[in-house]
Amino acid sequence: MQETGERHIHGDYLALETNGVREVEGTIADSHTVRYFHRSFSRMIEDILASGFTIKQLIEPAPLEAMREANEQHYQQVSKQPKFLIWVLQK
Repeated sequence: MQETGERHIHGDYLALETNGVREVEGTIADSHTVRYFHRSFSRMIEDILASGFTIKQLIEPAPLEAMREANEQHYQQVSKQPKFLIWVLQK
């Protein structure tokens, strides 16, 4: 896949009209529909701290090599823009 330098906007990141949270429906593995709630990074931090948690670690996992073999295009995409965050919290 050739890098074009183009940037794409995927929805309303800040979701100002809905207090920083927006519902999203997507497809994974080209066949499974999932619904999740997008929150801006600052909204996630605010909610975590307001709930009395301490952030011990934040991990942005890189895709496994097996993903490249299964779906090169998706591998390239998530190699540049991680889709998940792993939070280690303590209360």
